[in-house]
Amino acid sequence: MSHDEISNPKHYDLFPDGMQAIDVIRAALTPEEFAGYCKGNFLKYRLRAGEKGEPAKCLGKAEWYRAELREHHAEMRKGDIDRLAMAVLGSVARPNEQRRQPAVGADVAFPSERGLYFAATPGELEDGA
Repeated sequence: MSHDEISNPKHYDLFPDGMQAIDVIRAALTPEEFAGYCKGNFLKYRLRAGEKGEPAKCLGKAEWYRAELREHHAEMRKGDIDRLAMAVLGSVARPNEQRRQPAVGADVAFPSERGLYFAATPGELEDGA
């Protein structure tokens, strides 16, 4: 996969399978929360353009989040959220492969050897479980 500083920075490659931070964030949020995340980041990069780093880089990142938000809204309108969630979460099991199911009420995503799964609720993490 090719890298560039705006749309695919190398420092966001988290897993050998190509999953990136944005994939984990998308999987951990509801569709509405993810839309808000993209909108907030779009505004952040537009507002700070020229204040932190090169203006063109900030504006490029803002446009990346705008495109991500538009794509996300298009997926929501088409009713493909289930397909999108299945692809992001990796819950489409290969033949003869068992996958761990998300814990009921889980809100926190953790990587595993076979993809992303939800392992604990925030309350469980605070209790040290």
